[in-house]
Amino acid sequence: MSAWIQLVKKEFRLGIGMLYAVLGGTTVVTIFSFIASSIVGGVAYEQITMLALLLLFFHLFFLIIYLLNSLQKEKIHLWLHNPLPGYALLLAKMVAGVISMVISMTFSIFLLFIPVLLGGVNFSLEHGGISVFPEAITLFLSLFFNFSFQMMIVFLFFWVIYLFSQKYMSTGFSFILTMFLFFLSMFIYGQFTQTSFFSVLTNWGLISLENTTSWFNFSHSINEISITIEQTIPSFYMGRYVIEGFILIGLFLITSWTLDRKIEV
Repeated sequence: MSAWIQLVKKEFRLGIGMLYAVLGGTTVVTIFSFIASSIVGGVAYEQITMLALLLLFFHLFFLIIYLLNSLQKEKIHLWLHNPLPGYALLLAKMVAGVISMVISMTFSIFLLFIPVLLGGVNFSLEHGGISVFPEAITLFLSLFFNFSFQMMIVFLFFWVIYLFSQKYMSTGFSFILTMFLFFLSMFIYGQFTQTSFFSVLTNWGLISLENTTSWFNFSHSINEISITIEQTIPSFYMGRYVIEGFILIGLFLITSWTLDRKIEV
C-alpha cells in the first residue's frame, strides 16, 4: 500500500505543472478581465463571476486533459516496468487527477464568490431554495463527478487501444483507427440505450428525491447575483447507474489487463 501511495505522490508531482498553469492562468485572466472591464464596461464584478462559471464548466474535461498531459510526460516503457499491476498504475494517475481537479474547482468556486466577499455584488437566494441548497449542491456535484469519471475511464480504454494498435501500424493510422472505434462504439451504445431491452435492464429501483432540486436558475445583473432553485421531486432509476457502473468497471478491468498483458515494454 505504501508503494502505491508513493506512486500517487509521484503522479501528482508529474501533473502539478498543469495544475499550477491552470491556477496561474486563471488568476492572470481574471485580473486582466477585472481591470479591462473596470476601464471599458464598468461591469468588473460580473465579469469575474461569469468567468468563474465558465471555468467550472471546463472542469468537466479536466481529468481527460490532466491524463493527456501526464501520459505525454510519462516515458511509457519506464512506467510499465513498474512492478505494480496495471490497475494500480492507472488508479494512481486517476487519484492524482481527481485531487488536482478538486483543488482547481475549489479555486474557481472561490473566484465565483469574490465579488460577493468584496461587497461588489449582492448575493441572494430565493427563500424556497434555502432549505434545499445543500441537497442541490450535493446532487449537482454527484452528477458532475459521475460524468467526469465516465469520460476518464472511457478515455483510458481507448488510449490503451491506441497503444496496442501501434504494434501493428503507424501512429497516424493507430490514431485514426482509435477515433473510428470510439465514434462507432458511442453510436452503437446510443442505439442500444433506445431499445426496449435496455429499458428492461435498467428501469428498476425507482428513487424519488423529495425536497431537492431539478435545476438552478441564475439571474445576473451588474451588481447582483440571484439564484432560484426549482423545488420538484426528481426521480431516477438506480438500475441505470448500476448497469453503467458495471460497464465502467468492465472497461477499467479490460484496460488494466490489456496494459499488463498486451502492451509490449
